[in-house]
Amino acid sequence: MTRNRINALNLRILAEEARHLGEEIEDFIYNLDRYIDTEVKNPYKIYANYINIFLNHYQDLRERIKQVLPEIENSIMDIESIHSRDIITEITIRVISSKGEMVAKLKSIASASRAIADALELFLGPRLNPQEYDRLASLRTQIKEVRDFDLNLYKHLVQAIDEYEKGHYLASSLISGKVVQYVYEKLCSMLNAFEVKNNKKICNVELVAKRLIKILGIKTEYLKGLIETSKLARNYFTHDVNAIPEPHETLRLLSGACDLALKYYALSKKL
Repeated sequence: MTRNRINALNLRILAEEARHLGEEIEDFIYNLDRYIDTEVKNPYKIYANYINIFLNHYQDLRERIKQVLPEIENSIMDIESIHSRDIITEITIRVISSKGEMVAKLKSIASASRAIADALELFLGPRLNPQEYDRLASLRTQIKEVRDFDLNLYKHLVQAIDEYEKGHYLASSLISGKVVQYVYEKLCSMLNAFEVKNNKKICNVELVAKRLIKILGIKTEYLKGLIETSKLARNYFTHDVNAIPEPHETLRLLSGACDLALKYYALSKKL
């Protein structure tokens, strides 16, 4: 497991902890009468003690987040700045004059905790399951072969992967579709796989796939996948405005675009 992935997992855990802290405080406020006996002689000390318990947890959480992600410190400080300064300074009995004031301060801590969770989740982007993460990492490694061969093609593939990681599935599909269209045009010329329809010279995708498989010595079972990649690209890149890709469709098209680019590179070394 890479260091970046470990840090991302740690931040996910911290985001969950921050959100849970906010929920715990709200639950405490809702059930306040079960925790505090207002008939006691000095309830203000009890108020201050409860605030300190939650505040200490919040401050400890902030410090652990800053250790993993120092660059988010300014965002956390911005979050704090909208609350009273009492929330980030020592709470004393003199500060708490009523149960209502204690509730207000607790709500401030809960709000700040949720804001931290939101900031982390925004920074991290959508959650990727382990299979998605491993697949994208593998694609990034594989397409490095293309970088020196066709830099712009490589940049498009990297951008498509980046967009998928951000949850921008349509953007990723459009870029992948553009790559597929580009590569098939190149392959058509290299393999002389054009045909004429309605007095127009167009690329015969199936013929491209068959000749590509033969020259590269690829198993014929891959023919279907090569043709499906072209169909997916046409749907999301040019033809169907109603085609909105699901994550699994986007990943399939992205994988197909990367694979096609690698085959294009392999073919260029053969011819």
